Amino acid sequence: MIEKIIYSFTLVAKSPLSFGSLESEIDMDLINTDTKIKVSGNSIGGALREYLKGDEADKKEIILAYMGGEEPQSSNNSQQKDSDDSQSKVKFIESSIYISDGKLTFASVKEKEGTSINSETGTATKHQKYKFKYLPRGTKLTFTIECDVESGKPVGKNIEVTFDELVKDWAAGFHKGEIRLGGEKSNGFGLLNVVSLEKKVFSFNDVKAIEEYIFHREEKQFEKVDLAFLSANNENNSTIAFTLSGSFPYGVYQAFYDKSLSSKEDKVKVTGLQKEDNQYYIPATSIKGLLRHEVSLLLQKISNSKDKVNAKCAELFGDTDQQGRLRFTDVFIENSEQMRIEREAKDSSTLPIYIKIDRLTGGTLNNALKHQNEVFGDAEINIELKDKRPLEYIPYVFPIVYALRRIGSGKVPIGGRTVIGLGEFHAHKTMINNKGEKKLEIPNLSNSKELDEHLVNQPIEYLPDKPDVLQLLEKSFQSFERWVNDET
Repeated sequence: MIEKIIYSFTLVAKSPLSFGSLESEIDMDLINTDTKIKVSGNSIGGALREYLKGDEADKKEIILAYMGGEEPQSSNNSQQKDSDDSQSKVKFIESSIYISDGKLTFASVKEKEGTSINSETGTATKHQKYKFKYLPRGTKLTFTIECDVESGKPVGKNIEVTFDELVKDWAAGFHKGEIRLGGEKSNGFGLLNVVSLEKKVFSFNDVKAIEEYIFHREEKQFEKVDLAFLSANNENNSTIAFTLSGSFPYGVYQAFYDKSLSSKEDKVKVTGLQKEDNQYYIPATSIKGLLRHEVSLLLQKISNSKDKVNAKCAELFGDTDQQGRLRFTDVFIENSEQMRIEREAKDSSTLPIYIKIDRLTGGTLNNALKHQNEVFGDAEINIELKDKRPLEYIPYVFPIVYALRRIGSGKVPIGGRTVIGLGEFHAHKTMINNKGEKKLEIPNLSNSKELDEHLVNQPIEYLPDKPDVLQLLEKSFQSFERWVNDET
């Protein structure tokens, strides 16, 4: 007996969502409350396909059976094997499932700013600020997936996974954060929670059932699927999480326009960190650019080839031709306080004010006061790496830990105006959560000159009373060297 099974997904964004098609489809300035737009089913299907490709098990046959694609076909004719036509041919297999366009429901569209980081200097590139619009956390996405199957059986020959099992695998992928939608995924975007999964089944066992489907299928109600199975998939068994928790004792600053502090009446323009939901944050792109610069410097100590250094950085951080292996998130400032300076009563501003200096004359420039907002507070830097290999055999672990220890020891400041002491980050340890199974704690060095030289020149030796961590870093450093030198 043939059945049509339809699943309805309802997802809610737990991180911002970015879709490049938004700008071309609608006027972003004319969006009203509870606006609905669509995400193409092809985009959703592409993300689901990529998730199956990256799964631990070999699911090529499952992908072909359910989602279709190109299957290589080799000729068995011995006379053709020596001819040009003997090369593998391709057979196209149609998809057995249908994925609807996704409907997005959101309250508003927000705008985020970013600054391109120069990989050679580790500082912001001049005149390279950019803006893009995104959908906020809480945005709802709904779509359906349907498939015609023989009752209780998988689709295709030699396939053991049923359509029901496949859908639950996808739901678990969203739940674990392994399936992300839209752009900017390496910067923490695209995470969605499954809040509802519903199912309805049409059985075509006779003519009456077929007529019921044709004329009354919209009237049949979905039944809720129990989401208890997601708890068994709560831990992501392929993600390594790096965490650096600390504080900015001397304040942190970025040159973004702060509308909440600026005054049009007094023509005062204040720059500082960006805000989201009234909380200061440092964009994930800034942390990514800073880390890329540190790793690039480390690579240059091992390889003299600029092309190799660029290729290795692209493999780890991504570029226009490939997606990187690391995922970053915005760094929010907790317990934040603004730098305040006591002034005379006639000056209402208590924010720091700086005077621009003419480089030619060494004198001050008239009417060139800079008002900026410097923020103190606590913060946590989080980086994710997806890799199924044992920790000591992953070549990317060592450079990440090295760069984070540099940042946590205050030697690599974050943000702008670092020459006057802003952006120094103090963190006592770097934490590694290894696939949810084991947490490793790596002490950071203090910010004394002597220990800083030790960190740069002998980065894995100064780990007192940590033999297990020392052994891990030694092995991961060896894996790192083999990777840089293209050794197996």
